Amino acid sequence: MKPCCSHSGKSKKCIRKDGKVFSLPRRFTRKRCLQGVKGFSMRSSCAPYNQCGGKSGIKKAVAVFDMNGIKGTVYFTQKTNDQVLVDYNLEGLKPGFHGFHVHEYGDLTDGCESACAHFNPTGKQHGGRTGTERHAGDFGNIITSETGETKGSFSVKGVSLDYNNDKCIIGRSMIVHADRDDLGKGNNEESKKTGNAGKRLACAVIGLTR
Repeated sequence: MKPCCSHSGKSKKCIRKDGKVFSLPRRFTRKRCLQGVKGFSMRSSCAPYNQCGGKSGIKKAVAVFDMNGIKGTVYFTQKTNDQVLVDYNLEGLKPGFHGFHVHEYGDLTDGCESACAHFNPTGKQHGGRTGTERHAGDFGNIITSETGETKGSFSVKGVSLDYNNDKCIIGRSMIVHADRDDLGKGNNEESKKTGNAGKRLACAVIGLTR
């Protein structure tokens, strides 16, 4: 069976990079899908090709914080199929390191608690932003300066802004914690779950933006 990114027009089935098999032909051709995907029906038809590169129908997202005296924005920009650029600018945090994670749900009905655990579609243990053993939502730490500035950017792999991708973070929550994330290097079980990052200070739902 040929890969979905390189199958011929005569193929009846193809296999995506993640092992999922799709029947062919599709309503939209591979060439058309790679030019940009818009709308639910097109996303469904183009699912075999969403790991082939090309233009994404979803390019940017934002999380707007305004909770417990913590305000600001976090912008997300899709750089490659599995890499997102994160730009953050927050105020109201105490100087020092703060754990910074994407959590599973965008449900804030019970404050940050109802966002549940770290986003972890691959079932791995907690780790650092660049480690091989990490939750997809493990974004490490952000740093607040002595003057109260919390501003910077970084790239993170293993997440996406594409609805068809199992690692999509749209509709989930971004949470900033009270303490420093130990990146899974602590000497207790909690380190492998949360990095001992402490209390959830503020949270915001990740939504689409222009």
